[in-house]
Amino acid sequence: MIEMIINKIIGILLILFGLFMVLKFPQPSEYQPKGFSLLGILVGIISLGVGVYLLFS
Repeated sequence: MIEMIINKIIGILLILFGLFMVLKFPQPSEYQPKGFSLLGILVGIISLGVGVYLLFS
């Protein structure tokens, strides 16, 4: 029972982190190299997927 609750909390946190990375990650023109924005979006999508899996499993 506790494991399930912990998995749900971790899933919610990963979803929030993924949404931040996909939607609010700094653009290349701000202060980072151009390739970092693609990497940030990729990490965000992966963490969103893992978070959704943990939330609904």
